[in-house]
Amino acid sequence: LFLFSFPFLKYKAFSQNQVLPLSTSEEKKNHGADSTNARTADYIIINDINILGNKVTKKHIILRELSFHINDTIGILEIQGKLKSSKENLLNTSLFNFVTVDTIPVRMDSSAKRALSELGAGSGRVNALVTVAERWYTWPAPIFEVQERNFNTWWQTKNFERANYGFFLNRENFRGRKEDLSFYFQFGYTEKYGISYKIP
Repeated sequence: LFLFSFPFLKYKAFSQNQVLPLSTSEEKKNHGADSTNARTADYIIINDINILGNKVTKKHIILRELSFHINDTIGILEIQGKLKSSKENLLNTSLFNFVTVDTIPVRMDSSAKRALSELGAGSGRVNALVTVAERWYTWPAPIFEVQERNFNTWWQTKNFERANYGFFLNRENFRGRKEDLSFYFQFGYTEKYGISYKIP
């Protein structure tokens, strides 16, 4: 009789016992982790853009300075940069003293939420709210200069035929379209009249 020993069979059985199927709770846990990772790719959709405080400035003048438009799809990580650049663009126009650009979530019914959930995790719609405080746009300025060696010499006679006088009037943001309209009227020793109109 011959007796053989097979120690590797025991080792093999031990190794197989270590491979166990995942329980239901563990599967849910892993699924939750995957969902968490998916949310890092969330995005929002610009539903509408509302503007407050523009009593003179036309809406399209403000809209063209924004870094986003209606129905744009923007990542969550990008939206703050878009809002900041839009604010800076509006301030650089020199039309406003103060500017704020914010987002407001849009309330949706259950059917709308269900439709958006099919597009991707965390997708949703927001309204952009732009609030501005406009500057003063009308600037008058007087004109007065004498045609003598100095003011004291002219003051002795107070002869207005030896002086230039009038006014300069500048209207910025004319018609609310960022246009400039200026008038120049000078009387006295040297008469001058002028008008200028600038379109950006």
